[in-house]
Amino acid sequence: PSTSGHVKIARLLAPHIAKTARWVPAFGDDFNDGNANGWSTYGGAWSGVNGQLSVAAHPGAKAVPSGALFANGTLDADITIGASGNAGLMFRASRLELGPDAYQGYFAGFEQGQVVLGRVDNGWTTLGAQAASLAANVAHHVRVVTVGPSLKVYVDDMNTPKISVTDATYTVGTVGVRTYQADARFDNVTTRAFSRFEASIQGYVVRHFNGRARIDTVPLPAEDAEWRIVPGLANASAVSLESVAFPGNYLRHRDGQVWLNPNDGTALFKADATWWRRPGQANSSLTSFESTNFPGSFIRHRDGLLFSEPLSTALDRSDATFRE
Repeated sequence: PSTSGHVKIARLLAPHIAKTARWVPAFGDDFNDGNANGWSTYGGAWSGVNGQLSVAAHPGAKAVPSGALFANGTLDADITIGASGNAGLMFRASRLELGPDAYQGYFAGFEQGQVVLGRVDNGWTTLGAQAASLAANVAHHVRVVTVGPSLKVYVDDMNTPKISVTDATYTVGTVGVRTYQADARFDNVTTRAFSRFEASIQGYVVRHFNGRARIDTVPLPAEDAEWRIVPGLANASAVSLESVAFPGNYLRHRDGQVWLNPNDGTALFKADATWWRRPGQANSSLTSFESTNFPGSFIRHRDGLLFSEPLSTALDRSDATFRE
């Protein structure tokens, strides 16, 4: 198989990195450059054409990007398959060789009748399966969300996981794509790590609980305090804060309070859930979040809850400053 020095190093180090790694850099490829440069392949005839990574039906074709280690975060891709076979995403993978199950890690994918999640160690163990009607020759958006042993798989519907299991066998490795007897196309393959925000009270982090945004210590489950920083829903130059535990739900202000709510698609919601990322109001090396539709109002904590308010005192500015 073709392989790069980065992937070789990743394969050798993965068992050791797994003991300590938690956050890893983001990766993305939309294949708009018309090639598959930077990808290593293990079986199959791969090509980057028409803004997609494509492969003809093969009994176990795999491709991985160079150096894209992945531990906790989100892995996304748009995947199109033909009328037979299956295709999907490998993650936390290492020790890749030729063959459909010739690696260690996880695989999340689909065929026309179901969505599957499995653990691979030169053999296949099903961790979860869910019946699903998925049309052939149509792109389906697949998202994998990992937080420690929590593994969730979403297909098309980003609000409700098709599969949610726990498995702690593998903690870090590369990402990639894999097919089995399917004509398949992949696009917009991306990874994104999560963020946590510690408040001015040491040990307290931003989390949600019953829909209300607040600060707390040792939140359980852990993903209730994990956030994806995404381009602002109302202004891509700003940011929105998407819940890891509830994809498609965002921190938004309402009547001066900060809540976690699903995106209803309205202009008002998008504006209320969009924030300017500013230097920390009490410490410029940290972070504050200013409302885009109510300039001068910042996310701040008070009595354990989060509000969006103007700041006037040193205490206000401290309570509106967070460490990522």
